[in-house]
Amino acid sequence: MTLEHSAGARALAALAHYWHLQGLPEDHGKVACIIEALKQRRSHGYADWRELLDDALSDIGCTVDWDGQTVRDIIAWGRSVGFKRS
Repeated sequence: MTLEHSAGARALAALAHYWHLQGLPEDHGKVACIIEALKQRRSHGYADWRELLDDALSDIGCTVDWDGQTVRDIIAWGRSVGFKRS
């Protein structure tokens, strides 16, 4: 699946990198949900991909724990959905 928008594409790339680092398989249902949230938010004219990702994930009940430009962890309903990078 693709998202043709530089901020949206960068946000998806950061998520793919997170899943890769965690050794987590890409869940196509979650990816579709996240892409839809990104598309909905994209119409608001985001230029900052981190802000776009934060807001889109917030729309589906998640928050991001950032390590600079890297997703360290994703939190859903108070619990990690992966393993924190050290």
